[in-house]
Amino acid sequence: MKKKILITLLFILFAIPIPISILGFLFSFVWILGSLMEGISFLETITAFLGFIILATYLFTYIFALKETRREKKIIARTFLPIVQCLLFLLFLLLLKPVNRYIDKATPYFGFTKKDFSVVEELDTHGGFQGEGSHYLILDCSGNKQKALEIIEDWNKLPLTKNLNHIMYGEEDINYEINLAKEAHIPKIENGYYVFVDSQLEGKDNSDDSELFNRSSFNFEIAIYDCDTDRMYYFEYDT
Repeated sequence: MKKKILITLLFILFAIPIPISILGFLFSFVWILGSLMEGISFLETITAFLGFIILATYLFTYIFALKETRREKKIIARTFLPIVQCLLFLLFLLLLKPVNRYIDKATPYFGFTKKDFSVVEELDTHGGFQGEGSHYLILDCSGNKQKALEIIEDWNKLPLTKNLNHIMYGEEDINYEINLAKEAHIPKIENGYYVFVDSQLEGKDNSDDSELFNRSSFNFEIAIYDCDTDRMYYFEYDT
């Protein structure tokens, strides 16, 4: 009877956490790869690496605890090491939400962060294997106007270039029926500054928009600051 109880307890302590740890390990591994490839913040990379370490060492903990339990032929403190490690990972998961919230607020959009300004509106539709979609963010900078003016010192003064004007506001003299400014809720701004980055121009001047329409897809970021309303409009577009 004691042997059956011991076997049942060992199954609960060791076998059940195995699929959980494997799934968590794979999740953390993919997260690390994504962090390194996409240049995600240092804090997010460290967070992913921490989860990876907790679960990558689970197998060693599992083998050690099982070996010690079999050697002693009874339940000992070391028997519970795999469960302790799973509880540690559970704590890690519980901390993910506040950590991700902090990362999100500290993420810079051409120098602007949500923690320094007020979010008026935001929507991110990125998804799928290739991460296609768009992301727009509107910040009210009136409460921290001096910082906003310092950030836009090196930006370009409006108006937008011809290509950027075409792709954002859908001018009629080009064969692209597109009006991204409407999707991003960006009004026609006369008095302000802008900055543009073409993500497809690797190793070149990524602020150059001259090749924008000479390709089959778009991958760019643009931000426009309205000096009359003290609002920053950010838009990322990936197709």
